[in-house]
Amino acid sequence: MYWATVPGLPPAEAHPRSAMNYFEGGSACGHRIASIIGAPAFRSRKTRLLEFASGYGRVSRHLNKYPHIELVCSDVHENATDFLNKSLGLKAFTSATHPDDFSHAEKYDVTFVLSLFTHLPKHTFGLWLARLYETVTPGGRLIFTTHGQPHLPPGMEWPSDGFMFTEVSEQKDLDTGEYGSAITNPDYVFSEIRTSTGSNQISFEQTGYATQDLWIVHRT
Repeated sequence: MYWATVPGLPPAEAHPRSAMNYFEGGSACGHRIASIIGAPAFRSRKTRLLEFASGYGRVSRHLNKYPHIELVCSDVHENATDFLNKSLGLKAFTSATHPDDFSHAEKYDVTFVLSLFTHLPKHTFGLWLARLYETVTPGGRLIFTTHGQPHLPPGMEWPSDGFMFTEVSEQKDLDTGEYGSAITNPDYVFSEIRTSTGSNQISFEQTGYATQDLWIVHRT
């Protein structure tokens, strides 16, 4: 069956629910983002959307179905971008593990980043915000998610700076010091956005994206 060919998934025959969760969850995520973006009612062109840290297309394959979206994908894994290009027919390019090594001249109406800032350490959190904000055209939006209050371990209080990071990750091929597990409170993220992007036009919705906090930064 088709989903059994998706890299990283267990065989559908053995774990059919895992495969269905992969596709159903991706479809719901795609619908959520498409709804946030909205159709360009007064524009003559599609919304140019960059999905950054797209993996093997869990969300991308669904976003690509919306006629008002012109989609480009990017991931740090070359195997993932090859899969997106060759198997799903999507435009995709390989990014970088560190923001200082990331350079991309194209600009987009929306840059969407699901579950990357949930893994970043403090020393690259703001740097990635700055780099990805630069991919957005004036008047466009950077949309990303973070792990907030629901992900705080039971009985634990926020540290004074509102940032928690542990070197634990499901990505075995990445340095866990650069890609681990991050939990951030809103004050920390608000401050990092303002410092890294200079934007004060920020929308925040706690658990606005399943269990993750949703952030929308408008580029002026």
